[in-house]
Amino acid sequence: MSRRARSSTALLALLAAGLCLPSLVQASEVVVQDDAQLLHRPTPQVRQTLRRLVSLGADRVRITAGWSALAPAPDAQRAPRRDERGLIFSERRSSRYARDPMARLDRAIRLADAAGLAVQIDLAFWAPRWAVARRLRSSSRQRWLPDVPRYARFVEAIAERYSGRFDDPRRPGRRLPAVRQWTTWNEPNHSGFLLPQWERVGGRLRPASPHHYRRMHEAGYRVLKRVNAANEVLLGGLASRGSARPGERSGMQPLRFLRELACVDDRLQPLTDSRCSPFTALQADGFAYHPYTFGTTPYGPSPRIDEVGIGELGRLSALLGALHARGRIERALPLYLTEYGYETNPPDRTRGVSERTQARYHGLATFLA
Repeated sequence: MSRRARSSTALLALLAAGLCLPSLVQASEVVVQDDAQLLHRPTPQVRQTLRRLVSLGADRVRITAGWSALAPAPDAQRAPRRDERGLIFSERRSSRYARDPMARLDRAIRLADAAGLAVQIDLAFWAPRWAVARRLRSSSRQRWLPDVPRYARFVEAIAERYSGRFDDPRRPGRRLPAVRQWTTWNEPNHSGFLLPQWERVGGRLRPASPHHYRRMHEAGYRVLKRVNAANEVLLGGLASRGSARPGERSGMQPLRFLRELACVDDRLQPLTDSRCSPFTALQADGFAYHPYTFGTTPYGPSPRIDEVGIGELGRLSALLGALHARGRIERALPLYLTEYGYETNPPDRTRGVSERTQARYHGLATFLA
């Protein structure tokens, strides 16, 4: 096996996508994500990957249901009237979405279920070009204020497909497996996944992404609970880092993002502008977070006060608790670390670490989590 292959396998094996921690008294649930292996490889390789994950102690796989990857005509200026088979396109019906990408998602979930692995679906990036407020000309990664009602219809299509009631198109007489854990979008405080992060109003910049994400999450949450009240819906999925200077494309530090999401200021006093009026307490079953420390020790402090690495999770938990106590979050939220890991050098010569250091850091991170 090549050094590059060993590096990739180690990252996968050592929880590249992190740990889920639904409580302090339960054993931690181990979640692994590798969309490249699970969605874009031949079936025998997908099956082999899943068997290996089981042997390594994984409990769940996290899989991205990419809106733009699954939608028909994602680069069109307007939503198509008909799907690729000539049938009238309905955004609420997954059978009208792109056939091959949907078949790959079905296969990954079907094989994960057969391997005894639970599944978490990230209803995420990016949006079709016909579902954003502003189209980015040079990018297929459309993410400028995704249309909230359209996002809710996409969520409904995927949630119904994996409700446990949907006929499996590849196995007549059988149903597709049920999925019961979901996240709404991915790293909405990162400019690579949601824009704008900040908006200029009256000559000043103010946070934009938390308020738009709140609308997306609320719409997705309602749909997921309507499809099945047992669905577990995670809020957040925040990146651990942000920019020191605000700007349309400057990522927002996670604690600042969370306060804005809950419509409070730095002193946790309610914000009363139009973006937060009326405000209803945030609803979720858990808070998802990605506490990367990017090539530095898990113990290291974050460079900015509103950033939180894996060794500082107490600060994030304290803020979540304070927001719940003040009625800004409906219930006390357990913390789920849905992404975490270290890349090796090679291949990552910028942030990568040696394989030995990777193994040591992952062990420390698991202890801290």
